Amino acid sequence: MNTTVYTTPFCLIPKIFFNEEKKRDYLDIFFEKPISQFMGKEEMDSYFLIYSTQTAEESTHIISLMYKNIKEITQELSDVICVNVYEDELFLLVLKKGKVEYAGFNYITVKEDVVYHIANVAQQFFENNSQPEYYYLQLIPEQLRLLCNYFTMKKL
Repeated sequence: MNTTVYTTPFCLIPKIFFNEEKKRDYLDIFFEKPISQFMGKEEMDSYFLIYSTQTAEESTHIISLMYKNIKEITQELSDVICVNVYEDELFLLVLKKGKVEYAGFNYITVKEDVVYHIANVAQQFFENNSQPEYYYLQLIPEQLRLLCNYFTMKKL
């Protein structure tokens, strides 16, 4: 069976606050546009990743896919920033000591936006003497060349 990978709006909800009956409300609170009939829910450390889907078929979200791939190849206590670009959206996932600290997305209007957002996230989550590992799931060659000027990028 094929799994559909979504890049739709998403939110991370701490497990201790999650209520299955209100999962649609979480997306309604975060996003103003109408949410589709179907919802996806995936577990990531102490969070649930909630996102809208088009069908009830098996699916995953790009953030969850990044998380699963990172967990397979990194050490338990790794500091990681994982990057994926899809069309004009940059998806970022930060793991600090192996645990999810941040997941988010930004729109890209110029190619340098990718560098700016990654550097901004790195500065917010890691001290100067702490250097995370940088991974990417999908980048076009031009983006990869640009990022390699600033970061040591590894392919997932």
